[in-house]
Amino acid sequence: MSTGTIVTGAPLDFPLRCRCGHVRGAAREVAPSAGFRFVCYCRDCQAFSRFLDRPDVLDAAGGTDIFQMPAGRVTLTAGADAVHCLCLSGKVFRWYADCCRTPIGNTAGPRFPGVGLIHSFMSDAAGGLSRDEMLGAPLCRIYERS
Repeated sequence: MSTGTIVTGAPLDFPLRCRCGHVRGAAREVAPSAGFRFVCYCRDCQAFSRFLDRPDVLDAAGGTDIFQMPAGRVTLTAGADAVHCLCLSGKVFRWYADCCRTPIGNTAGPRFPGVGLIHSFMSDAAGGLSRDEMLGAPLCRIYERS
């Protein structure tokens, strides 16, 4: 294998950015085996999209594409002043960039040190790889009856 060849599935850094580019960061060591990708159809995910006036975040059936990974691997490098939080159900903290209303991710508090990064915050410029190549296909769909 030659130097510079990208191996799908090998951990890579994934650039993160909001729609306007004010909030930026990176998710480190991202690979299908380093997290859990799923699509969530819960009422809170749908309400979050409505709150942000971002119907484009949901798929045609009302689902949000999420990649769950360790929170310690996510770093914001710019725009932290625009990051805000909303808690709709009292269980999940939903983070977004107030500058352009981009959903960033979901956390569940200190007892669960993970973050569910929302696809709209993941840059499409991840070494020329698609989101499916970087994260693998979604492993499941949850709350489909919502």
